[in-house]
Amino acid sequence: MNETNATLATLMQKRGEGLTELQISGNSQLNADGLASIAAHCTKLISLRLEDCDQLTPSGLAPLSRIESLQTLSLNFG
Repeated sequence: MNETNATLATLMQKRGEGLTELQISGNSQLNADGLASIAAHCTKLISLRLEDCDQLTPSGLAPLSRIESLQTLSLNFG
């Protein structure tokens, strides 16, 4: 999935509530705004895997701390 953060926000608003697992790979546009959308709408998320998302920074991951159900966070910036 290589979508803009606005498109991701719309998708998460519509479908995020029921997600327990999410994997996003090779999205060069995903940033803290996109992660904030995930955190706001994916409240049942247990596992999140982010691979090769170039725009993510350590501070940009902060919104994910709001997902109380999150048990597994996998990051690969290879």
